[in-house]
Amino acid sequence: MLFNSIEFLYFFPLVVGLYFILPFRFRWLFLLLASYTFYGLANGLLLLLIVASTLIDYLAGIKMDDIDTKKGRKPFVILSLISNLGILCLFKYYNFFNDSFANLFQLLNIPYLIPSLSIALPVGISFYTFQTMSYSIDVYKGKIKAEKHLGYFALYVTYFPQLVAGPIEKASNLLPQFKTKQNFDYKRITDGLKLMTWGFFKKVVIADQISPMIKYVTDSPEQFNGFSVLLCSCLFVYQIYCDFSAYSDIAIGGAQVMGVKLMENFRRPFFAKSLSDLWSRWHISLINWFQEYIFFPLGGSKKGRRKAYRNVMIVFLVSGLWHGASYNFLIWGLLNGLVIVLTLRLTKLKSASNKKLGSFINSVWYRRFLRVKTYIIFAILGILFYTNDLNSAHLLGESLFHGWTDDIRGILMNLENERSHILYLGKSAIQVIALVLAIFILEWVHYFQEYNGSMREFVATKPALVRWLLYIGVTLIIMAFSFDQEIPFIYFQF
Repeated sequence: MLFNSIEFLYFFPLVVGLYFILPFRFRWLFLLLASYTFYGLANGLLLLLIVASTLIDYLAGIKMDDIDTKKGRKPFVILSLISNLGILCLFKYYNFFNDSFANLFQLLNIPYLIPSLSIALPVGISFYTFQTMSYSIDVYKGKIKAEKHLGYFALYVTYFPQLVAGPIEKASNLLPQFKTKQNFDYKRITDGLKLMTWGFFKKVVIADQISPMIKYVTDSPEQFNGFSVLLCSCLFVYQIYCDFSAYSDIAIGGAQVMGVKLMENFRRPFFAKSLSDLWSRWHISLINWFQEYIFFPLGGSKKGRRKAYRNVMIVFLVSGLWHGASYNFLIWGLLNGLVIVLTLRLTKLKSASNKKLGSFINSVWYRRFLRVKTYIIFAILGILFYTNDLNSAHLLGESLFHGWTDDIRGILMNLENERSHILYLGKSAIQVIALVLAIFILEWVHYFQEYNGSMREFVATKPALVRWLLYIGVTLIIMAFSFDQEIPFIYFQF
């Protein structure tokens, strides 16, 4: 079931209505059944997988809780990690590594008889496996007590708003909230619905409208030159941001309606002044997970700069692999890590010159330059993300530096077919204007949030007529753009 589907428009109000009607002691069971229904509608067989994972982690946690020493707990945390990573590797990475070995053996003229597997990738497997692994590790380290109630633990694993694409929540945050009675609160519910509406706006009005423009380029990458490739890459950044942050907004808003507070997953990443700053604002729950369970256990930055740089590279290589089982994502992660390491390495070298430049460094224009620079770097690296394979990525990467004169000449010739191909990427002028206006609204909201605070609170101060005209207007815009086919959220593939 998709958030942007007709089914969800019936499912969510029904769940919320019954949730508040039911006595508190039955709510956990109802939410668990609703979550299994939500996930099971995608593929019933895959539901058995998540149930099996839940049982293993639950029993491992119970066993670890009965043992006082880490040494005694170790076999059970290993069991949990092996089962979770084993399932993840089997479904997501088996064919990737198997095909890689097959290609290597072919180059060496050595027979390779291990077959590939025809298996579907369970939706959201990377998210819920990381969530359950964090629970097992925290119990092993003694940070939290094991959850004794199987139902509550199963709900923690499968809570439907954030099951498929996060945020990746810790048990210490989510489990206590399930055990706290939430009453009907008009302001909390309306605030949650407003956030969900904003998420639908980003998904339907911006991300889904950019999607065919990206496909227009990736379907025939050999037909595009520098200007079009850069434009496509810049648009893709908006597509993936609006697509993924929309899911987070809908998940956070939906949970808020039922009285559950999920963590912030995006914090205006396009205001970042460096790539490391961008990653501190982008998919925050995943970055926090990598920091706590990979970066810090490796030593973080406490054992010297070289080891700190090494740890950063390991984190981003794992991040690349987490995003997808392909060399595109591995290289994408590697390059993100390299840029961040180089930036950190140059920080001290820049400090002396920064003192000389003085007021210019602190100026608005310099901060804007840094934001634009960071955005462009992220967009160019994104070529590896949105292309289907390394050949397409290489082709577009080469094209990025060629044909600028031809593209600009084609646009200035005022030929509609040329503009549609080069500048509009297959869209009409009206469609492009509508998209630009939507992006302008997005950026204005981001600017307000960055420097003034909550947009919801600001709107709440306006007269009732203004508020309702705004709510109705945004809803009508979303409905107007919703007649196209339902486009799955990009992060469903991860």
